[in-house]
Amino acid sequence: MDIDNKNTLENLCEKHSIWIIKYISKTYICPLFLIWYRDNEGTERLLSYKNEKTFTTNSLKNLKEKIQSLHSELVLFEGLDVWLEEANDFTIVATNNYNVKKTIKCIRKDNFGIEVIEEIINFISLFDNFVYQDQDNNFLQIHLENNTLEEIVDYYYYNCIFWPRFYEKDKFEASTRPSLEINKKELVNQFNEIVEIFETSFKQI
Repeated sequence: MDIDNKNTLENLCEKHSIWIIKYISKTYICPLFLIWYRDNEGTERLLSYKNEKTFTTNSLKNLKEKIQSLHSELVLFEGLDVWLEEANDFTIVATNNYNVKKTIKCIRKDNFGIEVIEEIINFISLFDNFVYQDQDNNFLQIHLENNTLEEIVDYYYYNCIFWPRFYEKDKFEASTRPSLEINKKELVNQFNEIVEIFETSFKQI
């Protein structure tokens, strides 16, 4: 990958608050790509269709043309067309990655390294965006209030990783983290559940 291209594309995405997500799941043979953005009111959203399905594609080739051909079907937002026009000057690549297939395998193997825990947190955050981007999704909030998910997010991640690393990075890196005492089977079940709910919304082109 051309590092200069990726860095410049990331700058463009930062400028417009529009990012390309690469999403890997056991459900799909190939990775899918989604578009995440922050609207003018500060709400974090995914590019979606008017029927509330989530826009996904298995290739970033001709992304501009694909989206323009779906203008009448998509929920368009300010800045999208400008971003697409400016992004045309670069090789389009994903700027964020979510590998839920790998994450679930790690949980099953009792692998709870920092990278794995951050992958869990990142996906929960993405699911949170999906839930709160539309009032019709509010009923899904109950899945975020599950005790097992709340435990790994609110207790373990922030208390044992995020804040200790934020305030005393050297001390954190030299210390041994407390072990994660959690019902692993319940975590797998709950994580799988929100993954399946999220993927149910996908409409692929």
